[in-house]
Formats: sequence, structure tokens, C-alpha cells
Amino acid sequence: MASPPDYSALRALARGSGAKEEAVTVNMRHLISKVLARYMREWTTLRELIQNSADASASKVTIRYETQPSSTGLPPASADPTASLKHVCLNHTLRRLVVTNDGHPFQPSDWSRLKSIAEGNPDETKIGAFGVGFYSVFDITDDPLVRSGQEVLSFYYKGDALYTQMGPIPPGRSDFPGGPSDTDFILEYRDPKSPVPDLLSLGQFLATSLTFITVQTIEVWLDSWNILTITKKPSPAALIPIPKDLQTRTAKGKMRIVKVDRQVVQMDARWLNVVAWRNVQGPGSRGLTSGAAAGFLSRLSDTLSTVALNAPWKNDLNDLTRAQTATIFLNVTTAGILSSVDSTFKKEIERATKKSPPLNTKISVLTPLLDQSSLATVDSVDLFATVLPKKSGNIFIGFPTSQTTGCLAHVSAPSVIPTVERENIDLNPGCIGDWNRELLGAAGVLCRIAWVCESEGIKRKLSSDPRKGTFTKEEIAGVLPEAIQLCQTFTFQESSPSSQVATLLHSAFWRSYDASILILSSQGILPSHQVRLASEDLSSFVQGLPVVPEELVARSKRFIALLRSMGYLTDITVGDVKKELDNKALNEKQLRGFLEWSGKSLKEESLSAEDLRSMMSVAVTTVNGKPVLLRDIHFYINPVRMPAEMPYPSDTAPFSCTKGLPKGIPEALGWKELQLVRWLEWLLERSGGSAGLAQSEDITLSPTFSATVLAVIYKSWENLSQYNKEQVVRLIQDRTVMPTKMGMKRPAEAYVPSVKLFDDLPIVSGLTGMKDKFLVALGVRNTPDVEVVIRKMFAQGKASDGIPHEPTGSWNHVHVIRYLASMANDIPSKDFERLRTKAIFPAEDETDREKPTAARYKITELFEPKHPLRKLRLPVLQWPSYYRLHSMEAKFLTCLGLRAYPSPLDLIKIMAKASADGEMDFYEETLTYFIVNHHSNGYANLKYLETDTIPPYLPLEGHDHRKLAAPAECFLNERSTILGFEILKKHLHIHAVKFGVKEHPPIDECVKRLMKAQPGTKIDARLMFAYFGSRLAEIKERTLQQLGSVPFVPIIKENGAKIQGSKSSPDIRFISPQSCYLEHNSIYGEIFDYVDFGTEANAFLEACGSKRSPDAKELAKLIAKGPATVFDKLTSDGESQPHQKYERLLKFLASHLGALKAERALFKELKLARCLLAYKKVPRQTNQNVNGNSSTVDDDADNDEKVWLLASARQIVLVKDDSIYYESFKFQILTAPEKDDLEEFYHALGSPYLNAIVEEHLSIGPIEHDQSRAVESQKRILERVPLFLHRQPKDDVKHDAAWLEKNLQVEVVKSIHLHLILREHNFSYKDKRTAAAKYDQQRGWVLCITKSLELRDVCLALSKLLLTQPNVHHAMTLGNILSMDLATLRKWGYNVDRILLQKEEAAQMAKDERQKQLDEERKQREDERKQRDGEKKRSQEAGSSGKVSIPGAFAETSDDEATSEKSKRSGKATVDTIRKGFGTRPHKLSALKSDSVDDARDADRENLRKVIRACRPYDLPELYNKPQTTLRTETITYCDPSPGGHLSFYCKTGSGIKIFLTKDLRDKDAFIRSHGAALCGFADILMDLHRMFDLPPEVLNIFNDEESYSIAFNNTRGSIFCNFQYFLPFWTGIERQRSGQIVDVNYKGEAAKATFITLCHELAHNAVHEHSAEHEFYLEKFMEQFMFKFTQLAASYAKQPSYFAEPTILQPLSHA
Repeated sequence: MASPPDYSALRALARGSGAKEEAVTVNMRHLISKVLARYMREWTTLRELIQNSADASASKVTIRYETQPSSTGLPPASADPTASLKHVCLNHTLRRLVVTNDGHPFQPSDWSRLKSIAEGNPDETKIGAFGVGFYSVFDITDDPLVRSGQEVLSFYYKGDALYTQMGPIPPGRSDFPGGPSDTDFILEYRDPKSPVPDLLSLGQFLATSLTFITVQTIEVWLDSWNILTITKKPSPAALIPIPKDLQTRTAKGKMRIVKVDRQVVQMDARWLNVVAWRNVQGPGSRGLTSGAAAGFLSRLSDTLSTVALNAPWKNDLNDLTRAQTATIFLNVTTAGILSSVDSTFKKEIERATKKSPPLNTKISVLTPLLDQSSLATVDSVDLFATVLPKKSGNIFIGFPTSQTTGCLAHVSAPSVIPTVERENIDLNPGCIGDWNRELLGAAGVLCRIAWVCESEGIKRKLSSDPRKGTFTKEEIAGVLPEAIQLCQTFTFQESSPSSQVATLLHSAFWRSYDASILILSSQGILPSHQVRLASEDLSSFVQGLPVVPEELVARSKRFIALLRSMGYLTDITVGDVKKELDNKALNEKQLRGFLEWSGKSLKEESLSAEDLRSMMSVAVTTVNGKPVLLRDIHFYINPVRMPAEMPYPSDTAPFSCTKGLPKGIPEALGWKELQLVRWLEWLLERSGGSAGLAQSEDITLSPTFSATVLAVIYKSWENLSQYNKEQVVRLIQDRTVMPTKMGMKRPAEAYVPSVKLFDDLPIVSGLTGMKDKFLVALGVRNTPDVEVVIRKMFAQGKASDGIPHEPTGSWNHVHVIRYLASMANDIPSKDFERLRTKAIFPAEDETDREKPTAARYKITELFEPKHPLRKLRLPVLQWPSYYRLHSMEAKFLTCLGLRAYPSPLDLIKIMAKASADGEMDFYEETLTYFIVNHHSNGYANLKYLETDTIPPYLPLEGHDHRKLAAPAECFLNERSTILGFEILKKHLHIHAVKFGVKEHPPIDECVKRLMKAQPGTKIDARLMFAYFGSRLAEIKERTLQQLGSVPFVPIIKENGAKIQGSKSSPDIRFISPQSCYLEHNSIYGEIFDYVDFGTEANAFLEACGSKRSPDAKELAKLIAKGPATVFDKLTSDGESQPHQKYERLLKFLASHLGALKAERALFKELKLARCLLAYKKVPRQTNQNVNGNSSTVDDDADNDEKVWLLASARQIVLVKDDSIYYESFKFQILTAPEKDDLEEFYHALGSPYLNAIVEEHLSIGPIEHDQSRAVESQKRILERVPLFLHRQPKDDVKHDAAWLEKNLQVEVVKSIHLHLILREHNFSYKDKRTAAAKYDQQRGWVLCITKSLELRDVCLALSKLLLTQPNVHHAMTLGNILSMDLATLRKWGYNVDRILLQKEEAAQMAKDERQKQLDEERKQREDERKQRDGEKKRSQEAGSSGKVSIPGAFAETSDDEATSEKSKRSGKATVDTIRKGFGTRPHKLSALKSDSVDDARDADRENLRKVIRACRPYDLPELYNKPQTTLRTETITYCDPSPGGHLSFYCKTGSGIKIFLTKDLRDKDAFIRSHGAALCGFADILMDLHRMFDLPPEVLNIFNDEESYSIAFNNTRGSIFCNFQYFLPFWTGIERQRSGQIVDVNYKGEAAKATFITLCHELAHNAVHEHSAEHEFYLEKFMEQFMFKFTQLAASYAKQPSYFAEPTILQPLSHA
């Protein structure tokens, strides 16, 4: 088994290495910010500064807010103080916060701690423990200033480091806020927009903060206004004796209470009205209206605080400078704590807090003053709202924390150790948690002591005589609010955020004394074990037992429930009550009390039915001297319904026993109310003199008693249920209970008093006040039989008063109707129905209205005798006199069924018959009656239109009276005629609602007609579809879906149109809406059907499923099924690029790739179909060469033809950036269009990337003997590769520079051959290479190079080795880094300092070695001088040989070039720098050509276009640049715009490029003449590049400055200026080529390359001004974006390297 590691030895290796010790550095700015992020809360800065004042024993703290005016608001015009104060609060911002205290000045130790973080106050009596409180000031300022006494300390940042400087204050200087011995904290606000704080919230915070700290007064100033002053006045502390049996030691014994004192604290506040007004006006603050500005007393009534106000708050905020005052009184109970901890515990506390745990400490409990008798109700702003809790108190550690206590009391525990932010208590396992838990336990014991003190105070207030044992209810009620408040105060609930706090306080509160607790009872303050928990109702019959007052139980439910659960309180038992009942008989008052308590207890389920029976079995009472056993009672009397003096059954409780009981008590006892039916049944059972009832109480014999019983029934009749009413009628219908003038009768034999028709009827008598309706309900008759009356009336005469009384003649129907109308309300329903259905009424004779018809009609068949109805030929009732519509007879007839007007169907039948008979006048008259009386007759409310039997009666537009239509068969909207519907006569349209004619026909019927009848012409289709479009909201979605597949849309050829009236046309075909489209598209117009019938019609077609244009799914289906057809249609318009339409179609599909993938079957079809566009390159035949032979140019992409065709995805290859592979196989493969979105689409369908199907095989020749070039090459690669990888994304790097240094070897070989095989195409390609990387099993990766090395091959091999996805741009970038010298790389923004440092170290080592050698030689020469003087001269002349460079290696960069400023400013060195920096040496870059290197995203392209569009032409005659101060002169860029300060415009070239010359150039004309050709050549290159970049030519300018090192610069307006001096070396080479000298360098191409890179650099400055990583990003993006175009331009220069246009210089008129 292996031995465990020796970590001590490992640590000793590190510490004993002898290396230099390094201190851990701290970023102070970040550290403070991170601490504040956790530490800061609202008012934290003020809290800490006030706490520091308290620690310094200050009695007064002054807070000053100094403001500064804001530009957002104008100062008030008047000098009104209120307006000025409003303006300051609303518009000023905070400039400075000054906090002053009058405590002890800072001592040296205090200054030292102030400058240290995490070095808390070592004084265990002080609160600060972590040493981070003061640093809360950095939340609002970066440079706090502290003045204490005669010394001042300033904090400030240098970078991210925090520094302090301290100095004395000169004697006599007093221009600071406080006094000479005071302490000031001056904080300048970092944020200039800091608003004035919420003043009310600030006041509430300060009032709460002042509660427990030693500070006596706090003042708040806003500029020159003293807006708030709070003062605390404590009374002398009174020592409180600790109860003997109280456990004063905590649970673990570490804390013990040794003394307790108590004092009353008075807090006075004075504030200006602006405090409340600012709270109203401040954003997000509470409104302060007359309702919200409730008095302070009323707001604190819920929290039981004691408040007295000295001045009223009148809700008048017009005077903001008016002062208000308020006062609050508080009880503070303080305990002295003695701690006892062992040494281990003490050390752990010291380690965590840097101070010892205090031996003596204090804990205070703040509770409200219970006595509220002296309070006055006045209004006040809610300034003291948070002093006493409304829901839960807080733990105070000097200041309130976020930790609540769980009870309505604050606990101050300054020795509690908080978390760092001082908002919570640290209760985690460990010594700190144990310490805090013990302190909280002591606080719980103190709460119990506070309970005892408050209880004793209530006891003293209740009675000054301690021997008094009983108290009145009034005396108990006087102290009841205080007792309730006390119980609510110490009712513990869950605390937050830590629930342990409430648990600890609660546990200690009850653990300290668990035998009993003092509580208020009906007999005063007593120990809880002597008190019973019961309702005070028991006191009326159970006396001598103290109980808890009911209100105390109700308002302190949680506390009382806790006492019950803990066994402190018990209930009165049933046995106790039963014992009381068994000992005595109850009087009426006691009985009512017993019954009331029993019933209530049963309701509340605190008494069981069994217990009630047990008590009722022994309960006895006396009524009228007779004993009554409660166990025999089952019913009780309700005096509201029954009189108490009537006879009742024996199981009914006497009324005297139940009199005065609360409602519901008898029912709770199980008693039921004696019901009328049962009592009546009991009376009837004992009637007839057989059951012991006296005759005067017999309902069938005594009219008086019967009248009394009937009066009781009458009184309750309306409240009886229908069933009970029927029971009453059933009981008395056969009994003689109805007193009449002819004796006692059954109800059916008697008549109501109002029946006076005959004198021989038994009329009811003696029932005064009873209505006939009641008597009728009991069965008494109120009318004679109708048949009898009619028979008698027709046999009698009539008197003048109309009342028949003697037979003097026959009555006609009018007389009968009048009599029956007089008694209509009393006619039974059966008789009334017989009158309605009997045919006894005559109608008017048609010839003589005064005569009735012989025939008789039912009343429902006749109409009122009115003239309009007679004109309609309707049967009317014969009425000889004038028929008054509002007479009693008319109302009676109407009630019987006489018709006042005909129904709509009656009129419709009349009109239909009149039209059929040709009586058009009668028709019009009836139609007019229908229209005129439609509203008055209520026809609109009838539902006759819903019937299907309405005959045709309405005239139609375009037809005579012979063709009529029903309301459902005609309509109003004339547009519906397109579907064949009829239209109502126009003059009747205004009455269409009366007829029930609708605006439109039913939409379903319209749809049916549309589906049956297709439109024959385009006009018909437009009208028809537009009509449906106007009613689109009525068509259901399901109907629209059905219409979508119906072929009713006409497609009409342009060369044919339907002839009007013809039924068909061969040029029309019909398609469904889902098959046509609405927006014409020039691309898809040949393959889809597009229609346009107008906006309204198109909306209908679109709702039916027509689309604006085909979606991706439809296009995909189309090309998947018939790609060739689509391709032919899209390419048949003869455009120069016919394939572009099809390509745009594919790009549209590519943009919806995700949606197509979701259609799996369709996507599979696309993969297999030959539907993708591709091209194949074909060599283009050129002119014959010099020998007359035809040749094909393979190396120029512009000379190859592209043949476009369709193929499947697997047949197409994606080139991406593999230009090398592509050049090898471009004639053998089908290539996808080189667009990013199309390539992604093709790849998703299965097209492979070219590099994935090419196999590469290397054949390496023998190794060369001379490997010096390999050494130099490896050195250069390892030196420059880190610069290349530094700018590559980490995810793109396969191997980093460290890996390359360990794993790469370079060797020179004789030859390298590359064999490429194109899989799946059976093609191969062989080529030579000058560099390639291979993997050797033993040596790893080897970079093989040949003597004829080309940089392109090296870069391609290295990029494949270093990057995950290399491309040609990476190779080009790497080539530039390998080829440029260090100075040029520095100018390009590369960090070459590391390389230079390595070179300097190597040079220093060589120098040291050389110096050592010289010293040895000097010593040797000194020895030899004595022997041979002649050899002395030879030894002194000995020198060192220069360094010889290795032939064939990369160009070495001299240190002088990188560091010498003089070399930079020499002409030749500058030219060499440009040539090296821009790669002017021949590296055969032509091999890097690629047909497509555009792999940038569309977003990048658009971003670069915006940057290019930011260029602006420079139109001023002179250049001016602001003077700048360069702090680091060693950082010099080649695009410094400083030369622009002394340049002026001189002339233009023929191409429009402006030329600027230095002002100090004397002979400007001579300069132009001598360099005109070169300037025009430079301008030609700039013009070619401006076209490539799509730049306005006016933004490019040439300037000449021989003294400047700037190659080019971009002025602030986006104009680019290029230095002519850096072009001259290239022009010299071009002139040599023109003169016929053999030059192997394309100087024109090299000049263009240098200018191209320069323009990319300067264009990047349009986006980013400084040289930074962001500028470098834009530079690389420009080079990547335009590299392909530039290679094409460079290739064209290679064909004509010395060709330039004819030089032309255009001078301004001022120069000519």
C-alpha cells in the first residue's frame, strides 16, 4: 500500500526554494465594491456614521444635505420660502453629505483603524466587529474626507488602489461644519443626479435608530433649512426586583441576569411640513391626503404605542416651512448580563471578531406604555410609524436589523454578533452561534420579567387595597385593554429571516418560570393555576370561581390557547356546574342564566348533549309556587305568535321561564317552538266539553274564544307555509268554529260580510279586523255561483242604480257584463274560465251597428268596437252606447279576452287575400295600418316572424303586385342580386325592420349559391367576391375552410374574354382559392396562378385560403416533384443570368430550413430530388498563342465558363474556403453557389464539404545535409506564432504555442509531392509542395520544407496544424506575421515587446560573455606585455567579428529598426519598412488565389457597409487637427493625423483625387511637375481600390510630407489621406520595369497591396478611433471581406505590371 503524501515536505519545498517572496495584491476598488454589494441597505451609510458617533460618546449628530441647482427646472420667481423649498426638493440634486457629531475626537488608534479594512474595534463594549462599516461611504463617494479635532484625513483612488493622506489643520482655521473638537464626515456625491431623499422615510429611520443608542439628539438640515430634529429624554432608571422563583440563567449557563431596571423614554420630534409634502410628491411614495394623513395616535393604535402630540397637523401643506411637533413615550426594560465562558470558547470568539467576549453586557426590551388615559386624538404625520412594531419587533444591534423578534417588542442586544452586513444574526453552528443563542435566551428571560412588571402595574392600578378579593365588571373592564395589549405583545409568532430567534425567545420566556403566570381574571390579577377559563355567563348562577374575562379570551386567542395547551389554564367542568344545581332550586333569573349559558355552550360545542341531560335531570325551578322539572320540557312559547295567557300543553315551558332568553338559546337546549297547527290540533282534541277544558275555552262552543283563536291564526297566517295553511283548513273545515249571525257554522256554510246580494245568507260576525281574503282562504264564501247569478239576473229587472233587486224585466249582455265587472276580483277562476270559453257574446251586424247578430261568439273571437278595426272588416263586439276604453267594463272584457287589435298574422292574411283578389286599395290600406300601428300594437315584441307559415305579402323591386314575397324571401342590399336574391320595394326599405326583412340574405344560403353558380366573367367575380368580402365577419371558419377547396375562382387568359351572355368560354378555368395567390411575383408568376379582384374581394379569397405568396412548404413540394419544369419556366425569360431566379427561390427555402426539417417526408424528397442548383466549370478556349496553337487558360478563374444545371444534394460539393482543393478539382465537381445560406441548406440536404471527400497523401524526399534553414525557420515560427494565435478565438485553436514549441520540429528535405484523391468521383491530382507537415511515430509532428521554400505552403501547413477550421485567410494572416519585421508588426498593433525583450536578454547575455572574454584577454595581454612588448599592439588591436546571417532563412529584424527613431525618419529605412510591413518581397502570393473567400456573415457585411458609408469628403482648403499631448512618446503609430495641421489643398489629378502639400514647401509647382506621373499613378491605384471598396472617390486624398512618419491618417470627418512619400519607392521600381530592366517584383501589385492594407486600417478607424482590440477586429474583417476582390485586382496588375493611364494634373484657377 502506498504511503500517504507528505504535505509538510511539499510545503517546505515551496518555502525553501529561495525564490523571492511576493505579497498578495488586492484590488481595493473591486474589493470595496463587492463588500458593499452585500453590505449596503437603505440608509446604511447614515447608520454607520451615527454608530461611529455613538461609539465616540456623542450626544448630538447633525446631518446636512447640501444641494446644487439642476438644469431641468427654473428657480421660482417669487421669494416665497415654500416655493424655494419646493424647488429644492423637486429640482435640485445632492452635492454633498456632511455628518457631524460632538463625540470624542479621533485618537491615533481610531485613525489607524479608519484606514484599515477588516480591523474592527477591539473594544468589546463597542458594536463594530468586522471593520467594514465606515467603507459604506464609498457607496456614494470616491473621495471621503474626515475631520476630527485638528486633524483631517482624505481618501482617494489611484487606479484601483485606495490611498489616504492625513494632515494637521492650521491653528485658527474654523471653516468646517462642526466645532473645533467635533468630528465631520464630508462626502461628495459621486452621482451628480442624486435626488433629494424621501424625507419621511429618512425621519422614520432616524426615529427608530435613536431608540437604543446613546445619542440624544439628531438634526437634519437641507441646505439652510432645519427640516427635522428628534430628541430622546430618558427618565431615571428604577431598579426592578427579580422574582425569586425565576430562572435567571440561560439554557447552557453562559449568561445570567444579575439586575434589571426600568425607565420611561420620551421622544420628541419637530419637523417642517416639507417632510410630509416631499413624501406626497416623491415618485413611488405614499400619497398623503386627508384620508391617508391619519393621526399618529390612530396609526399607532394598532401597535399599542403611546403618543401625545403638542401641535395639530391640519392637512394643509401650503406652508412647507411650518413646524410640527409630536411626542411618544416608551417603556425600556434593561437587564445586566454576566457572561461565563471557558478559555476555548473565548479564543474562538476572539479569532472570529478580533475582540474578547464581554464579561458584562446589557440587553433591553422596548414595549409600549400601557397607560393610554392621557392621550389626545390629534393628527400627525406618521414619523414614529416604525418605532414600535405593527406586526413584529426587530433585533437591534445598535440599529435595527432585518431580523424580527416574533413578538410586538424590540430587543436591543449590542453584544450579539451579526453577519457582515449587520442585517441578520449569525446562528450558524459554532461558538458565534452559541454565543448569540445564549444572548437571545437571556432576552427571553428579560421578556418574562417585563411581563411580571406590567402585570404588577395592572394589579396596582386595579386596586390600591391588596386585601380586596372581588371586583366589579366595570373595574375589570377598566384594565382589560392593558391586559389584552400585554398578552398580544408577548404572543410569539414565527420570526424572519431566521425562525430560530422567535423560538429561542419563546422557549426562554416560558422556561424561566413554568409553574404559573400572572393573568387578569374576574377577581383581579392572579396566578393562572387559580383561574378558570370560562364565559362570564356562569357568574349568574355559579359564583365564587375566578374566570378569565371573555374579551381577553377573544382578543388574545393565541396566547390563551397556548396557556391551555401548556396546562396553565383549565376550563370549568360539568361536574362543578351540576354540583351547584343539585344544591339549590333556581329562581327565574338564575334559570335564565343557566339556560342561556347551556344553550351558548351547546352552540359552541363546548358542552355535550350528554352533559346537558345530566344537568337538566337535577335542575328544578318554581313557577307560581309550583315546581317545574326541566327534564319534562320539550316546547317553548313564542310570544310574537301566541299570547302567553292562553291554555297550552304541559310539555311546553311556561313563558316566565323563557322570557328574556337570547334568540336561539331554547333551540340549542333541544326545545322546539310550539307551532300553531299543533296547538290548534290540541285545542280541537279537547273541544266539545270532553277533555276538561271549560266551555269558555272550547273553540267549537264559545264564539268569543273561537274569535280569539281565529285572531291568533289570522296574525300568523301570512307567515305560515302552504302546507300548514292546508293543515289548518283541514282541521277546521268540518268543525263549527266560524261564528255567524246565525250561530256557529262550518266555514263552507258561512259568507264574508261583503256579500250583500241576498239577506238570507249566514254572514260571519264577531271577527273584527279580519280581511275577507283570510276568511275566503279558510273556506268562507265571498261570491254566489255564476250560473245562478246569470240565471237570476236575466229573470229580474234593474233599478236606476243598476243593482238588480226585483223582477221588472230581462237583462241584456251589457247589464251582465257590468255586474260581473263590479265583482271581477272575487270571481273564482273556474267561473272566470267558463265566461271566457262560453259563446254568449254578440257581434255588430254588418248592416246596422245598433243591432246584435243572432249568432253568439266567444269573447276571444271579437274585437273592440273601434272604427279602424271595422275598416279592416273584423268582427267587433256589439255595444249600443259609446265604448269607453278605460271603463271598468272595458277592462273586464279585456281581461276576459276581448281583442284590442288584430295580430300581425291576421293582417298578413288580409293583405295576401286582398292582393290575390286584386283589391289593391284594400291591400294598401291594410299595409298602411300595419306600418302605422306597428309600434303601438306591440308587433315588434311578437315572434310571428319565426313561423314558417307566413304567406307572401311584400312587393318586390322590379315586379308588380302579382309577385309577392315573404319577409324571409326578400332583402335590402342590392349587391345580393348578383347571387339571384329578390329586393324589397325601395320605398319600403325604411320599414324593413317592421316587416322583418333583413339587410342581407343568410350567409349559408349565399355560400350554397356560390358553390353552385360560378362567376362567368371577371366583373361578376369581382362583384361576387367583394360582396362576400363585405360580409366576411359573418362567415364561419369551417365554411371558409370548405370554400377553400371549391373551384369557383376564374382564371382568364389575357388573350381571351367571355362574351356577354355566353354560358362558357374556353379561355376560362376555375380553381379553388387555396390554389391561387394574391400578390403578383415576378419570380413565381410563371409557375403559380395570381389573381387580383380588388381589396375587398381579395380579403374574402385570403380568408378562404388564398395566400399572398407561396410559402416555403409549397415551393419545396413544387421543386421536389417537378424541378426541371420549374427551372425551365424561371429561366425562359432571356435574362443574362437566367439561373438567378431559381437561386433566389432556393435562398427563400434556405431561410425556412427549420420549417422544412419539420416536414420529414418532404425533406426526404428534397434530399433525393435533382432540384438543387449547381454549376460546373468548363475551360474557355482563348486565342492562339505565339506558336499558333490553341491554349486553355486554367489558372485564371475569370476565363472559366460556368454551366448551371440541377442535381441532387449528394451530387453537389460545397467548396467553402478550400480554394486549394477547389483549384485542383474545379473541372470535375458540381459546385454549389458560394453563398453561406445556400451552403448551409445544401449541407442539411446531404451535400458534402470538399475537404471531407478529399484524401491527401504526402510523399517526402530524402533529408538535406544542411539543416541551417530549418533552424532559422523553426526559430521564426516559434517566435511569431503566438502573435497569430493571440488573435484567434479560443474555440478555434487546436494547438497553442506551448504545444507547438514542444512538439514541432522543422527539417529540410529534397522534395515534397502531394497526391490528392477525390472520393466518390474517381479523380486524383498530383502537385509539388515546398512545405508540408507530417506525423512521425517517434518524433511527433515534423514540418518538412524544401530549399525553394514558398511562404504560402508553410502557412497552409501550419494553419492546419494549429486551427480546427483553417482557411486561406488564416494562412494569409500568418504569412503577413511571418514576413513582416517587428517594427511594422508593432505599427499594426501586435504586441512584440516580448520578442524584443527576449532579443535584449540574448544580446545582454552575449554582451556579458563578450565582456568576460575581453577581461580575460586584457589580463592575458597584461601578462604578455612584460615578456613581449611587440605583442601588446597586436593583442590590443584584436577585435570581434560581426554576425553572419544564414542564407535562405527568414529575414532577420534588426533591433535598430525596432527601436531607432532616427532610422524611421530616414527615407530608405522608411521605404524598407513599408516593403517589409506590407510584404513587398516575392512570396508567390498568386498561389493563394481563391475564387470565393467570402465567408463573412450578412450581419458583418452590413456592419462594414455602415462603416464605409461613414466616410465623408473633405471640402476645406486646409487641414486642421487639435493639438494633442502624447504621454508615451515611445508609442508611435503610422496613422498619426498630426501632419494635417500644416497641409493645404493644392490641386487635383485627372481622376479627381485631391493633392495636399505642406505649407512650408517653397516651389510647389516644381514638385508637381517633377512628380506628376507618380502622383497620377498613385491616384490610379487609389481609384481602383475605391471601386473595390465602393467608396466615394472624394474621400481619398494624397498628401506629401517628407518629414512625417505617417503613412496615412483618417481625420475626424472620415476622409483618408495617404502619404505620397511611401509610394515613391514602389514608383521607382515601376520606372525600372518601364525602362526594360529585369525586375522579379511586381511593384505595382506590391504598391496596391500596401495601399489596400493601409485603407483597411484607416477604414477601421471609422468604427474605432483608438488602436485597440476592437480596431484590430474591424481591420481583420475588412481584409477578410475584400481579400478575394483584391486578389483579382492584383492578378490583373500581374498581367500589365507597369501600365498606368495617361497622367493628368488639374490645378485650381488660383494656381493656373
